[in-house]
Amino acid sequence: MHLRLSLLTLVLMAAMANPAQAGDHLTGTVTSKDRAKGTLVVRTDDDDEKAREVTIHMKRLPPDLRTGSLVRVSGRFLSDDHSRFEADRLKIKHDDPAGVRARLRASQRMEHEGSRQVIRIPENFKLPERSR
Repeated sequence: MHLRLSLLTLVLMAAMANPAQAGDHLTGTVTSKDRAKGTLVVRTDDDDEKAREVTIHMKRLPPDLRTGSLVRVSGRFLSDDHSRFEADRLKIKHDDPAGVRARLRASQRMEHEGSRQVIRIPENFKLPERSR
């Protein structure tokens, strides 16, 4: 009985699991955007192919997206000629070759406990404890 129940549970979990799909990715420069329609045009600069412009459809565009921004987009192509793309995720690539900005952003996320920011005082600024 337990074996049957275990097998049934295993089969149901496998059926409900979302299989990982290999999505498409684009990297390029934003040439134009239309927030009302939720579209932007990205010029891709691939080394092996000629540069092309792709219209990307997204529900909500990030507020700090500007014309000229470097972006990496994940999603899927909607047309066979690769001119239309439906985005699941869009990441703005900042000019940060050393990774300093990325580390600073990561440390700010790690320094929070719940919703309150934790203030870390370096050891050399702490006062020595007095004995009574």
